[in-house]
Amino acid sequence: MPETDEALDIRDPGLTDVLGDDDALSLWEMMRRASAATEAETLAKASGLSLEWVHDCLDRLVEADLVEMVRATSRR
Repeated sequence: MPETDEALDIRDPGLTDVLGDDDALSLWEMMRRASAATEAETLAKASGLSLEWVHDCLDRLVEADLVEMVRATSRR
């Protein structure tokens, strides 16, 4: 997740979209509490959501600048 002490600005693009989405907020909370980057498949299994829906939520969380995408290494 992006490291910042900056307050959220409700006018930021995509933020109101994810704030009204229980699934996206649930995934954000799971990632916020994780001590390391979390794979989409792990989030899908833990949340009971489909992998496709998790990817959609993650895309919107990235757009809202609440999380950042980290490319998997060759070992992952």
